[in-house]
Amino acid sequence: MAKSINLVGMQFGEWSVIEFKGTNKWNSKQYLCRCSCGHEQVIDGNTLRRGQTKQCKDCKNRKQVVDRIGQKFGE
Repeated sequence: MAKSINLVGMQFGEWSVIEFKGTNKWNSKQYLCRCSCGHEQVIDGNTLRRGQTKQCKDCKNRKQVVDRIGQKFGE
């Protein structure tokens, strides 16, 4: 059996893991995380460890808009 890893206190991209929230119906660990912008969300531990999420949707959308504006003005 694989050793359980506690992710509380770790940083994954813009996410800071705040607390363990339990397991889902597939027995996957769920963690409450806070993005650098302050948004909080419960995220699957495997998703964090694999790098499948690095920031909240608001931050991702904001970055995409800034990138598009930069391209429009040739920056």
